[in-house]
Amino acid sequence: MQPDTETTIPVREELLSDAKNVGSSAVNRIHSEVDARKVEAVNQVQAVSSTIERAADGLDANAPTWLRSALEQGAQQVKTFAETLEQNDSRQIALQVTEFAKRSPATFLGACAAAGFAAARVFRAGGNENDPTQIGSVSPVQATSPVSSTSPYPVASMALGRSDGDLV
Repeated sequence: MQPDTETTIPVREELLSDAKNVGSSAVNRIHSEVDARKVEAVNQVQAVSSTIERAADGLDANAPTWLRSALEQGAQQVKTFAETLEQNDSRQIALQVTEFAKRSPATFLGACAAAGFAAARVFRAGGNENDPTQIGSVSPVQATSPVSSTSPYPVASMALGRSDGDLV
């Protein structure tokens, strides 16, 4: 038995319209949340720029010129990024990122990888060592192992019959 097309077409169109509205509402909500937190992000990026500038200024006279130049240029780039964040809303920034990714996909992927590695290091460094659910915490094997906790390979040490945690 075939479904009645007179009733299924309007229902399908209504469902599609509702799905589009939900999607549009979600996107608007995300943009408003990002824009609400933009000031904090700008302040953090400006702090990074200032830190890089202080590092460049703190180099002694014997430091290589290329190092000072690289730090100064890096600080300027980070400052420019902070200004871009401050002057544009999230939709404009998303559009600029999309255009950059289309123009320079290899550079974009490299920047994403670098940002991912940096974020992982930040999250790992910020982990609470007493909380086993945190990244970088002691694993259950290390916590219950009779092997010294200084060993980076406690299971391998146990397999070799070593109790001092050192591998040969």
